[in-house]
Amino acid sequence: MPKKVVRKIPAKINIAEEIKQAHRQLRVAAYCRVSTAQEEQLNSYDVQVRYYTEKIRSEPKWAFVGIFADRGLSGTSTKKRDEFNKMIKQCRRGKIDMIITKSISRFARNTADVLKYVRMLKEIGVDIFFEEQNIHSTQPGAEFYITIYGSIAQSESENISANVIWGKNQSAKEGKVPFQYKRFLGYRRGLDGKPEIDPEQAEVVKRIYGSFLAGDSMTTIANALTADGIPTPTGSGKWVPGTIQSIISNASAKIGLRQKPLQQEGTGLVLFHFSARRLQMKKTTKIIAVCNQKGGVGKTVTTVNLGVGLARQGKRVLLVDVDPQGSLTASLGYHQPDRIEKTLSTVLGRIVQQQPFEPAEYILHQDEGVDLLPANIDLAMVEMNLVGVMGRETVLRELLEAVRGQYDYILLDCCPSLGTLTANALTAADEVIIPMLAHYLSIKGLEQLLATIGLVRRKFNPRLQVSGILITMANMRTAYSRDIVALLRESYGDKLR
Repeated sequence: MPKKVVRKIPAKINIAEEIKQAHRQLRVAAYCRVSTAQEEQLNSYDVQVRYYTEKIRSEPKWAFVGIFADRGLSGTSTKKRDEFNKMIKQCRRGKIDMIITKSISRFARNTADVLKYVRMLKEIGVDIFFEEQNIHSTQPGAEFYITIYGSIAQSESENISANVIWGKNQSAKEGKVPFQYKRFLGYRRGLDGKPEIDPEQAEVVKRIYGSFLAGDSMTTIANALTADGIPTPTGSGKWVPGTIQSIISNASAKIGLRQKPLQQEGTGLVLFHFSARRLQMKKTTKIIAVCNQKGGVGKTVTTVNLGVGLARQGKRVLLVDVDPQGSLTASLGYHQPDRIEKTLSTVLGRIVQQQPFEPAEYILHQDEGVDLLPANIDLAMVEMNLVGVMGRETVLRELLEAVRGQYDYILLDCCPSLGTLTANALTAADEVIIPMLAHYLSIKGLEQLLATIGLVRRKFNPRLQVSGILITMANMRTAYSRDIVALLRESYGDKLR
């Protein structure tokens, strides 16, 4: 048998690749940030572009990628710095090998942001060169120095901010307050340079507050002003509910600067005070949605008992039936809800059609001490019609805003679904109570409901909170119920009731 011979074949050296790597140019970009117009005059954008362009191009081993510059923006946050974020995206795509910036304070004035991006870019092989400190972020020990300089930059920014605030407060104490006349309804610059009341605009202000006190919604007021051709504070011809809300909610701050002149000239200071009081009442009203997409879990019973209990404590309570089945309405003695002429569906229809409405016409008074906004099967047709309506999730909120100041609590008995009516209830509510059975399938449905609540919170109602998960009809003598309750308590802790 012939002897086996093992022959070693040396690896083939890729000469072309080695030459390419040896002569490969470093792809370099520059980042600049100017935060004020004054700084822009001293060190303009064009000057910085020229400087960094020449600097990068003058290096034979560097390839010029581009200049990224944010103008007139603070360095304390990266959210609104579009060019900075664009540069980071290019780095992640492997288009940049090194970033040159004037100093750590130009890169960011927030220590957490500095370290976050330094570490992230270092992981993907991108170096940052801070010219003023002569630091490369990829050097050993560089992070320590970057942290120190970053903390100093952040402290300087905070000190500047504090000084600006102090200066503005001192100016306010001396009566030197800047007025944005172009965006300020009701005032104009007088001959002496001080603000004086604009009689024509003052009438518009009176009208807005008068309509608000009369119970008109923000949308109704805005539509009426637009229809009458009254210009907005910025001169636009179209009013939106947000503008009305801004004028009303900022009233006390704005009249405080001119309280005595307003009082002397009789331009409606009383209206302002009444509106402030009404806003305060609205803030103290709590709207609670009793919600679960599963039926038969005790939503209506919970709503009735909670409402009557609060009423017996002397609270003003409104119960709203948001279920086409009319279970809440029937539970309060109206056993044939389909015969009720004025219900929730009627008033929602008027709101959708942008027609005026008087909330008191649709509210029934109960012997138990609670008020009721009833519902019947017609509400199902309203839900179908809402599908094609712009802002369909906020229709119920518009109705409740009109009556909010009249009650301490408004309780919404939701329908057993996750449709448009439930979305309306969650958009209008401050809190949610979730009644549920001690069953495994109820837990699965709870996950879906919580996801919906989270979506509504992000999209329409940031103040929405889950105040409690209420276990109903639980037989604690069975091991099954005890296990389910224990699982819920472990998962949701103090939310369980």
